[in-house]
Amino acid sequence: LEIVGRYYGVSRAYIFENSPDDSACSNTYEWCAEGVSPAKDSLQDIPYSTVGDYPANFNEEGVFYCGDIHALPPGLYELLAPQGISSMLQCAILDDGRFKGYVGFDECAAARLWTKEEIDTLTLVAQIVGIFLLKQRAQDKLAAAYERQRSVMDSMDNWTYVINQETYELLYLN
Repeated sequence: LEIVGRYYGVSRAYIFENSPDDSACSNTYEWCAEGVSPAKDSLQDIPYSTVGDYPANFNEEGVFYCGDIHALPPGLYELLAPQGISSMLQCAILDDGRFKGYVGFDECAAARLWTKEEIDTLTLVAQIVGIFLLKQRAQDKLAAAYERQRSVMDSMDNWTYVINQETYELLYLN
């Protein structure tokens, strides 16, 4: 986020991830340019209901572009204005077509007209970051499920073992 933020001269680059039930989102990663106040701590567990159907702001390519936040609906403007945002570009993180969060880039100095090249490049970067983030979250869930299964098997009163059927190698023994 820092490399992209510095290269494109944005004020803030960040990632918002949905809650497990997709009803809220939280700022999980944030980079701020020098002189820009971080907003991460105040942007945790934000219910989507406070700003209406937030995913509807994204176009069919998964991009939400706003050159001047004064043009946004009042509820959304009131959420963004205290962060000092003048304009922004956000790119959806999709998992099998389901909205799971977004990667965003804010300009706080003044309204900014984003070029097509900037939008295309930042969208591609956001998609790559989103893929890696979804992969990491899936690995985290798998590791937690493995630990739960292992805990259950370790607490059983009888001997339990697992072997590889082809090599007869012992894989697990409680």
